[in-house]
Amino acid sequence: MTSLPIPTLVPLGDAALLIRFGTTLSEPANRAAVDFSRALSGRLPDAVTE
Repeated sequence: MTSLPIPTLVPLGDAALLIRFGTTLSEPANRAAVDFSRALSGRLPDAVTE
C-alpha cells in the first residue's frame, strides 16, 4: 500500500465527520478512500460507530 494523501476532515453536525481525499472524483481519491476504509476495518475506537 502506498502512502495516502492527507485527508480533509469536515464536521457534519454533532455526530458525523466527512473524510475527503480530494476535491473531485478521481481514481487516486477513490483508491485513497478505499485504502483508508480497509486500514480502519476492525480498528475503530469505542466511541466511533459506522
